[in-house]
Amino acid sequence: MPEPISNHRYLLIVNPEAGSRSTMKALPEIERIMRERKAEYEFHFTKEKGHATELVKEVGADFDVVVSVGGDGTINEILNGMPDLNKPMGIIPIGTGNDFAKNTGSDSIEQAVKLLSNREMSTTKPIHLMELELPEFRFKTLFHTVSDVSFGARLTAMVNNQPFFKKILGKNAYNVAAVLSYINHKNVKIEAN
Repeated sequence: MPEPISNHRYLLIVNPEAGSRSTMKALPEIERIMRERKAEYEFHFTKEKGHATELVKEVGADFDVVVSVGGDGTINEILNGMPDLNKPMGIIPIGTGNDFAKNTGSDSIEQAVKLLSNREMSTTKPIHLMELELPEFRFKTLFHTVSDVSFGARLTAMVNNQPFFKKILGKNAYNVAAVLSYINHKNVKIEAN
């Protein structure tokens, strides 16, 4: 029997829509591993866009570690709820692209739980966040990995705003969207200060 995962309490924020809805299929395996390691945890499920940020703000202080169970969008929402918490965040990647997880070395469920199960949390690494503020649109957000205002933004919007892309094409949704975005690409003028 494995040793207990740690004396930490884990808040697992689950996006049921992530990874073309494959998140719910993975939950029994995640729960089995967490129970096997005698981890103290709770699942909280997102109901709509932006809900992960609200969940972190509402209950995040009651836990030692906040864990994203979803994709890059879920991670981004959680990060936007965490700046004042100063707590570690874990990732169990079940999204379509999982760019953030791939770049941090936890791109599979098994690898992610292995990283979480480190008793001393010696695998914890700081990440750099950037802030984007557009006062004229009353918009402010933190982001990680990448921010784009042209080709990449159009591609991501196409995948995220057309649910059938992910549901039908899975990970290939980004490839198809890239081709369509390229065909319809128009330059965008931006100013930065």
